[in-house]
Amino acid sequence: MARSHRDVEFHVEPASGGETRYFRSFEDATSHAVWLASTLWVKVNIDAVVLSRAGARAIGILEEYDEDPEASVAARIVVSAVYVGRVS
Repeated sequence: MARSHRDVEFHVEPASGGETRYFRSFEDATSHAVWLASTLWVKVNIDAVVLSRAGARAIGILEEYDEDPEASVAARIVVSAVYVGRVS
């Protein structure tokens, strides 16, 4: 899902709700999600919002898109961070 496309947006927000940030690239979205999860210690959703069939093809979820092109979220990834303390 690492390719960017003009018809794809990545929305990042805490799973429990809160401010949503929008990103054009998957890399920027994942970077923000990991930062958010590791500073707030909450699960964070990355939602791929696909606006066209071409966008779905670009990020490798064309089959899922074709099943339900009207879905508001084409794919969701949940990011969480677990503090394990010092490791020797």
